[in-house]
Amino acid sequence: MAWTSNGVDSNGDLDDLGPATRYIRDNHYDLVYPSGSSSTPTPTPTPTPSDDVTVVNDTDFSYTGTWETASDPDFYNGDEHYTYTSGAYYEYTFNSTKVDVYGTNDAHHGIAEISIDGGTPVDVDFYNSSRQEQTLVWSSDTLSEGTHTIRASYTGRKNSSSTGYVITADKLEIYSSSGSSTTYTYEAEEGALTGSYTIYDKADASGGKTVALWDDSSSSITFTVDGGTGGSKNMDIRYLYTYDSTVRKFYVNSNFVKEVSFTQASDFTTVTETVNLNSDSNTIKLQANAGPASLDIDCITLTE
Repeated sequence: MAWTSNGVDSNGDLDDLGPATRYIRDNHYDLVYPSGSSSTPTPTPTPTPSDDVTVVNDTDFSYTGTWETASDPDFYNGDEHYTYTSGAYYEYTFNSTKVDVYGTNDAHHGIAEISIDGGTPVDVDFYNSSRQEQTLVWSSDTLSEGTHTIRASYTGRKNSSSTGYVITADKLEIYSSSGSSTTYTYEAEEGALTGSYTIYDKADASGGKTVALWDDSSSSITFTVDGGTGGSKNMDIRYLYTYDSTVRKFYVNSNFVKEVSFTQASDFTTVTETVNLNSDSNTIKLQANAGPASLDIDCITLTE
């Protein structure tokens, strides 16, 4: 029986060679393609109507009380505000019908109160057992047309699992129902896959399946996408990764752009990148590095 260096034999079976292989075998096994597989399903975009979205960085908020700043490439625009001080809050005034609030969840984070236009505040818990940046922590209901002010306040409260009281401010996403933006979702299992990977069923995946892309340099996934009118687009990569962190090389139209960092996430989360596309067909590729474990890619979503 012939085995590849990744523990995948010529029949597509898994050899128990290490923790990454055991993880795939025990948790993911559905369909494995060995290195050199020629299986390349044609990617199909799923257009979904969407409101116009304006992203507001935390540096544009109005702060009251004591707040500190932090820098990290995993924060939106690389920066974030945080506080653990009584009386601290931030506000932002906008003209829209909906707002989403993003921050960092962590094991030492507490509970904030969020309100719109001075209305009854709601508790928003920033706790998570592992660190998760750019997390959607709260979404407003549909608001009336016009100007609104959102306030997020420190409470000095936490749930029983948390070791601290910190709340964070990273970004807001402001929606306008009058817009004509469209999001296009490309499923990972429909991408062009090379090297060693596993396609398996997962109920909370966007298309019901996800791809475990092994950490070896022969493994990659390439999406063929429509650039629409061309230019800069937001790209959300939906993934999960049960280890500390990993990176993937990111290419657009065969040109290396950067290494994208993926932090630990036991549930599906997203990392957002900006891509510059041509107005016709484009390719977006994520290339694995050598390492001990697999990264599960669910889909990418482009917003035009």
